[in-house]
Amino acid sequence: LITASDSSIAQEFDYMRFLILKEPASDKLYVKIPKQDKALYLGNNSDDKLQKNFSEYIECNLSALDFDLKSVDGIKTFIEKYKTTCE
Repeated sequence: LITASDSSIAQEFDYMRFLILKEPASDKLYVKIPKQDKALYLGNNSDDKLQKNFSEYIECNLSALDFDLKSVDGIKTFIEKYKTTCE
């Protein structure tokens, strides 16, 4: 997990009070939901580890495997589902 103010993050997408963070050199993606202080890294994990981290982070009954969390558009789809299901 990283803080939203981490200087290595060059691109930041504010989407409905949620942040999608992207490292320019590696294209690593993170998502930050409003109720969390830190962002969740969405790559280089096994599906099981990603699901565990994702579930603990969002504190809601959504599956990471139902979303393309390797793309900004896929993360936006997750955010829309999160807002209708978890808030």
